[in-house]
Amino acid sequence: MPRISFIVPTFHSRRFFGACFPPLAGYADSELIVVDNHSGDVAAAAAFGARTYTHGPDQNAARVFGAPFQRDFGARKATGTVLYFVDADMVVNNTVIDEALDLIAAGSDAVIVREESVGVGFWARCKWLERRCYWGDDHIEAPRVVRRDVYLAIGGFDGTVAPDDWDLARRLRAAGYSVARTTHYIVHDEGQVGIARLARKRFLYSRHAMAYVKKHHSFDIQQATFLRLAYLRHWRILLSHPLEAVGMMFMKLVEFGAVAVGVLASAVSRPAIRLRDE
Repeated sequence: MPRISFIVPTFHSRRFFGACFPPLAGYADSELIVVDNHSGDVAAAAAFGARTYTHGPDQNAARVFGAPFQRDFGARKATGTVLYFVDADMVVNNTVIDEALDLIAAGSDAVIVREESVGVGFWARCKWLERRCYWGDDHIEAPRVVRRDVYLAIGGFDGTVAPDDWDLARRLRAAGYSVARTTHYIVHDEGQVGIARLARKRFLYSRHAMAYVKKHHSFDIQQATFLRLAYLRHWRILLSHPLEAVGMMFMKLVEFGAVAVGVLASAVSRPAIRLRDE
């Protein structure tokens, strides 16, 4: 098996460390790299055996999205031949890691890992339903595991565009690299999901959305609309959860409204990105 580097961006994320880090730190022939965004999480991460860094646009000083910069910084510090970009609120099991590495060893250049969303409350159930609809959808799902040499060859994550994961996926496929998909899934802990929090996240993300369109000279209609074919393909699961299905569509309307506001805001005032390293 190739050596794998787990790269985790953090920002006031230490409440997740007890669930996220042990499976990663305990995996054979691996390293755990944590890149914090000036929140002081490094000491808590180091206690789990992680190599820790501080990097990225300071989210304490400005409302910006720093994770792409943190991931790219971690990737360039990695020593493994395979990179796995994990969020702090994810719980990754050995079965998924083994499968992803097997796919890489069999000739794949990158791997999409399925996610099962969990959380508290009605909106968390709606988010679970949405993510389940995206299983197997190349328009929405993006790779989280990639060969390090391939990652560097295409230039890594671009923090100046959003969504950065879709941008990476498009560049991988445009360059002719093969992308596989796991059959097993990891758990993504959304916590207490609220409409306002989801809208804020989409607003921040969307401020770089036009840069994504300009970079690729087009947009994927399935990414740009809330009426996605994935919902039609999974109509049975939607019918089996009618209340959550209605809530999901309302949730997507709110999120896309926030995206529209963010795009308009970026047209008026381009968000500044200030990098500060420690």
